[in-house]
Amino acid sequence: LVRKLLRETSLNIVNLDNQYTRSLEEILTKLESEIDDKLNTHDFDQVLMLLALLKVPINNYLDNVIVNVEDVRIKRTNLWILSRVGRIMDKVAKFSMIEG
Repeated sequence: LVRKLLRETSLNIVNLDNQYTRSLEEILTKLESEIDDKLNTHDFDQVLMLLALLKVPINNYLDNVIVNVEDVRIKRTNLWILSRVGRIMDKVAKFSMIEG
């Protein structure tokens, strides 16, 4: 399921009544195109500043949302949002390649 979600670029989002889910989804949507634009112009300082804006919404999401819930639709949304964070981060650096 997770690998399939990593390849999906869109999903019928559920659980947006949860403020943390909604907040993270909104900022991801807003920043993803800005990050792409800055990467295309090699403005890496701005890319890092934009990524830093994700820290609070990601932390709030992880602190307040149970990702692995029984409702499959909500679980799928939660995993997709996290995979979207990973895809955005992978555009900048392949953090999975860092050893240590």
